[in-house]
Formats: sequence, C-alpha cells, structure tokens
Amino acid sequence: MIEGLMLFGSAARGDNDINSDVDILGIKDIERPMLRGHLGVDIQFFSPEKLLDLSREGNLFAIHLAYEGKVIFDSTGIFNTFKESLVVRKEYLNEKKWANDLAWYLYYEREASNFLLINKRIAWCVRTYLISVLVERGKVVFSPKNLKREFSDQFVSDLIDLRRSASNDEYRFFRLKEFVDRLNIGCPSVNNKNEFRAYFIETKNNVGLSTFDQLNYDKGDEFSADY
Repeated sequence: MIEGLMLFGSAARGDNDINSDVDILGIKDIERPMLRGHLGVDIQFFSPEKLLDLSREGNLFAIHLAYEGKVIFDSTGIFNTFKESLVVRKEYLNEKKWANDLAWYLYYEREASNFLLINKRIAWCVRTYLISVLVERGKVVFSPKNLKREFSDQFVSDLIDLRRSASNDEYRFFRLKEFVDRLNIGCPSVNNKNEFRAYFIETKNNVGLSTFDQLNYDKGDEFSADY
C-alpha cells in the first residue's frame, strides 16, 4: 500500500515545460528503492525508513524534497516526520567528489552511443557540484535557471542545458574537461575506464555505479537523484 506521494522537480517548482517529465516520490514498504516510468511520468518508490535515512544524513536529494517537494497525500504523516528530521550539513565534500569522479568517467566514455544518458549525467555532475557549493554557503538552489544565474560562466550554462539533449557534439566534452579542471579535485586513480565500477562501489558513488551499469550492461536505474 502506498503511504504517501510527493511531486518534486520542475513540475513542483513550476518551471517545467512541454519536454519536462513529471517526477513523483512514492512511499511504500519495500526492501529497495524502485523507479517506474511511463509516458513521461517517473515514480520513485522509497520505504519510510529509506526516506528518513536520507533526511538524517543530509542527502542533497532529501534537501530538495524538503524545500521544493509538494505533498499530494500523506496517510501516515511520513513527510512531516521527514521534514522534521532533515539535517543540512556544513560540508558536502563527498557529493562534490562523486560529481567530479563521475564527470571524469563520462569523459573516458565519450565514445559511448547512449547520448541521452551521457548528457543527462554530465548535467547531473555540474548541478550536483554547484548545488553542494551553494548549500555549504547556506543557500538552497536547485532549479537549472537559478543555478545558471548564480554561476554565470557560459560553459556552466551549456553543460546544465545538456540534461535533456541528445547532442553528440564532441565540444561538450571539452566543456566538461574545462569544468573538472577548474574543480582541482583531480582524476580518480584508476588505470582504465573498466576499473571505475569497482572504484564507484568503493567510494559509495551510487549514481556513478548506476551510470556505469547502464552504459555497459544495459541495466535500469534503481535510484535516480534528479532534482
């Protein structure tokens, strides 16, 4: 039985357009998060325990839900408990490192043919890093439009705009390389792109691991951290 539903993402913010998906969070008693999509509607299912874990650890996706999500219904009061449990950390070093590491992996995978996924993840890397920086400064900004206002570099805007693009322009990887070089975190210590899977597991980079599996094994997303 579904205990609650919450609208999130661009539809909840009101900055969606004709190409936007509708993102919904569903709460039900399940062992692992699930993602179901149909006709432009994506529903992510979490257990109540998983949702509260994300809230208490200060997860960026949890912050997004708490600040921008719109409750559709809440039969058990789980969303109220979730918001009351929310922790906003002072530092998001892991999140910035995950974004950096996935960006490097995508650079090594630039010959891959799944352009939509590659571009979506490039935009995720850039947005996750910038969102982390702003949260550390005490500002909560998730919308692409407002992120581009906060960081006015054209290459940042170009990379964020890839989130729904099927472009195969090689130039986007030069932009991505420029971005990670500016982060000054450095390339992960792997010898080739195939070692990234073990590295993502070791560093608990779930989005990186999911991306690797989709590009190499055609596995579906189990958890999407889109904002």
